[in-house]
Amino acid sequence: MVAIDFLLGADGRYPGSIADVNYATRWLKVHAADFNADAATVGGLGVSSGGHLILLSAMRPFDPRYTALPLAGTNGVDGTLAYAISCWGVLDPLGRYRMAEANGNKDLMANHERYFLTTDVMQESNIIHILQSGEKVELPPALLIQGTADKGVPQGMVEKVAELYRAAGGDVDLALFKDMPHGIAGWTEPEVQNMIAHTKNFIAQHLTAAVAR
Repeated sequence: MVAIDFLLGADGRYPGSIADVNYATRWLKVHAADFNADAATVGGLGVSSGGHLILLSAMRPFDPRYTALPLAGTNGVDGTLAYAISCWGVLDPLGRYRMAEANGNKDLMANHERYFLTTDVMQESNIIHILQSGEKVELPPALLIQGTADKGVPQGMVEKVAELYRAAGGDVDLALFKDMPHGIAGWTEPEVQNMIAHTKNFIAQHLTAAVAR
């Protein structure tokens, strides 16, 4: 397991931070043997805004904006992932921006504006919009983890993403945790352990499938 770095906020505004994620994915695959690992089994996990980044990178691994950072010695290695896990991800940036606007949350609105600059970009990077528009994307196995008491994302967002992902032909596991809020710090210990077990089982299942391929 490796924690990658990527630029944040205005310093790494969209699509720069996803280019960092794509670069890190390629780097890890090129150097997998250095970690006694198999490049075919590299997957990704992100939380909150990172949950959006990892799923977007996994779905658009060949987007020229996301592959903008060159990496020597790749020999055709790309940014595809064996699986993607989004934990309470902000998968609909425009929906969250509109939610913040309706709630008068100017700080959250400003964060979106610094990162995306415009509402058009928020929509262009919106997982729901991407799937509804029929854009040709990769659909690696995905695990979507969500607390039902999460006030940090639009209600019904993750369920809609799961529905559309599945309809597009993707393998998606929607794991809802009753009464859990946004961010693991507010979760109960039993539900944290349940979430970890669910995640480990998902990874084990898809690592086995990746090795078999």
